[in-house]
Amino acid sequence: MRVLAGEKGGFSYQQILAIH
Repeated sequence: MRVLAGEKGGFSYQQILAIH
């Protein structure tokens, strides 16, 4: 998965870190 959360907002960024 790519870290494109920056474009959406940032909440997904923490989600990605939690998944990994």
